[in-house]
Amino acid sequence: MRTILTLILAIVAVGCLAQEQTVPTRRIPPEDIEQDSIRMVRFSTNSFAVRFTYTDAGAKKMLTFEREHAGREVITQVGTFERRGMIAPLSARPQGWTEEGYLKHRGDKFFGVSEGDAKKIAEGLRKK
Repeated sequence: MRTILTLILAIVAVGCLAQEQTVPTRRIPPEDIEQDSIRMVRFSTNSFAVRFTYTDAGAKKMLTFEREHAGREVITQVGTFERRGMIAPLSARPQGWTEEGYLKHRGDKFFGVSEGDAKKIAEGLRKK
């Protein structure tokens, strides 16, 4: 009886550990973006950046998400574009960086993406 109970507990424990961890998703909707700030920049044949500025509310949402998930893997989603990546720990911010300073400028970018992905990002940031 004791052996069977131990075996059942071991199976339940393995089953719990084997469940896939969910990855937090940061969705960037068009209403969180200043529409006239969206810029696509070419760096080489197929390396682009998409720069944009958050609205006040959008920047606050982004900072809250980063604070909650610092040092973790996340998915960033803009329209049909998705990218997995790590949010740097808060201690990795450049010297002198502050949230108050960031909220004055609110800029962000996707860097080193293909032309196709850059177009998806820009389209996802724009209001229809």
